[in-house]
Amino acid sequence: MKANDFPFDSQQSLIIEQLFESLDVSKLYWLHGYIQALIQSRVDKPAKQIPEKPQITVLFGTHTGNSRKIAVKLHQQLEEAGHAARITDIADFKGRDIKSEKVLLLIISTHGEGQPPLAAEDFYEYLHSNRPPALSDLSYAILGLGDKSYFHFCKTGADFDLRFEQLGANRLLPRLECDVDYGKASEQWMKDILQSLSHLASNVPLTGKSEIIRPSVVLPTRENPIEAIVLDKIKLTGRNSEKNTYHIELQLPSEQMIYEPGDSVGIIPGNNQSLVGEIIHLLKAVPEMPVVFENSSGSLGNILAQEVELTKLTRENLEKYNEKAGNKELTLLTQDLNQLSRFLFGSTWADVLRLYPGNISAEDFLSMVRSIQPRLYSISSSARANPGEVHLTVSQLNYHLHGLSHQGICSTYLSELPENQEKIRMFFEANDVFRLPSHDTDIIMIGPGTGVAPFRAFMQDREDAGATGKNWLFFGDQRFTADFLYQTEWQEWHRKSLLHRIDLAFSRDQQHKIYVQHRLLEKSRDVYGWLENGAKIYVCGDMKRMSPDVHRTFVEIVSREGGISIEKAQDYVKTLRKQKRYLEDVY
Repeated sequence: MKANDFPFDSQQSLIIEQLFESLDVSKLYWLHGYIQALIQSRVDKPAKQIPEKPQITVLFGTHTGNSRKIAVKLHQQLEEAGHAARITDIADFKGRDIKSEKVLLLIISTHGEGQPPLAAEDFYEYLHSNRPPALSDLSYAILGLGDKSYFHFCKTGADFDLRFEQLGANRLLPRLECDVDYGKASEQWMKDILQSLSHLASNVPLTGKSEIIRPSVVLPTRENPIEAIVLDKIKLTGRNSEKNTYHIELQLPSEQMIYEPGDSVGIIPGNNQSLVGEIIHLLKAVPEMPVVFENSSGSLGNILAQEVELTKLTRENLEKYNEKAGNKELTLLTQDLNQLSRFLFGSTWADVLRLYPGNISAEDFLSMVRSIQPRLYSISSSARANPGEVHLTVSQLNYHLHGLSHQGICSTYLSELPENQEKIRMFFEANDVFRLPSHDTDIIMIGPGTGVAPFRAFMQDREDAGATGKNWLFFGDQRFTADFLYQTEWQEWHRKSLLHRIDLAFSRDQQHKIYVQHRLLEKSRDVYGWLENGAKIYVCGDMKRMSPDVHRTFVEIVSREGGISIEKAQDYVKTLRKQKRYLEDVY
């Protein structure tokens, strides 16, 4: 190389030439390695050193998709603020990887009476075992989602929080617990998160996979519902049925409002006028009385009818009420957790005011109740097959409690709607867990009663898409002649060979009751064959009895037909769940 090719001045060139001439080959090799390392260190780091900060992991565990929606929004906000972040479904998060995390933001729902969502079971079990390491280098924050009408509200989030604390992790923020109307609280939590993380560097390289899903069409939400028009209402149950079940068709404001099979509709109902009148009477007030509730003002009658939750009680509600009422019997009830749990299930504010009276004014009452909560219904239509419409399958709830007749608020509201032109407030609730598979995959659908609703949507969608996978339905109810919901549609799909198999269980058509799990056992060999061939299982309906019975039945089928022990069969079914081949939408 010529001297004038050197990128050095004359003095630097002289020093380099003199140094190289004085070195033997071994020392030149050593110097060569040293220079390479020096170059790499200066490429990797900016000239002005900024301490590197850890990547942020947004982890979500969901049953219906709400935790995921919040996580996606938080992840987006973190990236926009210049943070390095990734978003991960807790089902895909390996427990042993927790030791490598530095900042973990967990959004987690609670399923049923205190159980973690299915996706979170493995990580939950790992974290509560004796395997996890000390987590003194981890900073974390937890947002719990739940429903205060359930006794163990947000228990999963609380369990994770306590366990992280026991393992020495550092809280960025106190745990936040959100009721079903989580919108405002979760937005503030995300702002607080960004504020607490403002010291983190924004130039940390991303690692891992980042899932971002942004809808192409803005859909109605809990915070911004729409008004849909009732197009039609058809009674599905026959004259001799003990139930009143309806098919309800709603017209959407736009055909561009696309939902997916498996999603739900959230209906914001109005309270029954007889219940409103009873509560006004028990409060010794008048319907015309002007009142203010949260951000709404109007007459007491209208506020109670449209804005206040009257049929779902919480322990917190009762304790606030009793601070004013001072009722000794209610004090004893709130201290007995078993008795309290039984009372909360199905009781209304009219029951509280009647059974545990106190000197409560209308203003006092409005200060201790919560706003009316949406009720979710599985969608029984395909948006592709019914553009601009959404269909529901609703069974009116009637029951006796405390010696009096009671009605379900939303099922009664929908069942008594005029058949056309009536407007109702609604929104879509995505269920990213309960999704159709690829068009060539076989599916087994188990949906007794109104649990059949999403499977009508499945069949409409698969027919419209020309799916080649086989479809098998297990449906059950009380009587064939009175309770076979959508009978002609199932028969037509079967005639067209779109519904390849259908098995029915009508419990009261014979002396001994027969349920869907009995039909599954009768067809155990074929059911197992479908499973071994890659079929996916979908279960929709009652969470307390039907769902556990069906799960136990599948374990028995696998044990019997696979020739393995019950323990190994349980592992088989658990693997199906992990692979998202055994999916539930239960309530």
